[in-house]
This record gives sequence, structure tokens and C-alpha cells, in this order.
Amino acid sequence: IPQSAAEKMKNTWLFNEMKNALKSSSLVIPEAYEFKKRTCVCLNNLNEMLSKINELDERINAEQISNTVNKYEQNDPKRKKIANSQNQNLHQLYTVRVIRAENLKGFTNDGLANSAISLVDTARHKEIAKTKVVYKSVNPLWDEEFEIGIPANESRMISAMIWHHTSKINPLSSYAVCGKCSVLLDHKRFRNDGFPEDVVLDLDTQGKLFVQISLENEKVDALFCMGRAYRTLNRACDRV
Repeated sequence: IPQSAAEKMKNTWLFNEMKNALKSSSLVIPEAYEFKKRTCVCLNNLNEMLSKINELDERINAEQISNTVNKYEQNDPKRKKIANSQNQNLHQLYTVRVIRAENLKGFTNDGLANSAISLVDTARHKEIAKTKVVYKSVNPLWDEEFEIGIPANESRMISAMIWHHTSKINPLSSYAVCGKCSVLLDHKRFRNDGFPEDVVLDLDTQGKLFVQISLENEKVDALFCMGRAYRTLNRACDRV
């Protein structure tokens, strides 16, 4: 049975992914973890987890802890040196907010597309994030956030692949490439203040992709940890 161009592309991509995985000498297969019923309930009750995070924040007063620790570190050169050494070994955290695209290539009979974005770490040949599918639009709005951790003083080239899904019943059954583009996540290109910067990327076929990228260094800090936990849960709630 002759294969369509989309099927050939899918099979080639899957084969290359498996080949790259087998080539990796550092590949470690994790042991299977058996979740208990209580754990599954807790993990799925995201609103309750957000409520508990807020209760914990009020109980421990993370802002006061952070200010007190910073005050003692500033007044003690030895402690300050230890803190700086700890922070240097932590990750850079990039928050990539995939907002929308415009003027995508149409694939359906009415000239529209059922599109989703896949973010791929090109160095590791690994998909690190994926949006939902937006149906019947050449100007899709996703508005989804993803957090990408990169070791300090390193950079990553991230490829954004926009896929058209031909089947609404089974989105993985068949797809085609609407377009692709890439962005370099480098601490020299973005402000290290946690505030988002607008980035517009030209697709290789036609159209544009609009994203926001913010950079913040990971810290051994109570306020930072509480904020990160809250943001992670909020993103999880948005995807449910």
C-alpha cells in the first residue's frame, strides 16, 4: 500500500527519534513507580494543592524568610560566598509563552488548519513541550506557558514545529507540517529579571509565530521556591 507524504514524514521522524535515543550512551531507563490511590487523588486535585500552597505561604511567610536570609548573607562575607557558589550551580529558567500564530498555511478544503506546536531541543533531539490543538483556524490562539531549565552559562536552540492534525478523533493519526522556526535561549540575549519579552518569529513556509520569553535564574530562596510552585500548579490547572 503506497504511503502518503505525511505518513512517510511521520515514520521517518519516529525512526530518527528512536535511532537518536539508542545512540545516547547516557540513556538510563528509570524503574517503574507504582502510584498509590491516595497519590493519584492528590496529584489530580490541583485546586486543593493551590489552596495548600497559599496556606503554607501564609504560615511560613516566605517573603520574610527571604529578606532575613539575604540580610545575614550581605553582612557576612563567608555566608555570601557560600550562597553565590550554590546559586552558580543552579539552572537558568526560561518561561516560554506560546501566544498565537497568524497566516498559517491552510490544509483543509476550506483553507484552514488544525494546528498545534511542538517545542524541540535540537541538541538533544527531544520534544520538551506541546500545545493543545486549535481547530479550523489559520490564526490560532494557544496562550500556553512552558518552563525550560538550562544549566548556568549554557544556551539551547529550540525549534518550534507547527503541525496540522488531519483527524479530530485521533490527533496523532496523521499530520503535516504547517511551518517551523527556531529561537536561541541564551542568557546574553534576554534580561535576567523574570519579565517577559515579546518575540516574533518568521515561519519557513508562511506566517509568523508570536511568543513571550522571560529569564530568571534559579535561586536557593524561599520566596523563589514558593513562586515557582505556584506558577507550576497554575499552568497545570490551565492545561486540564
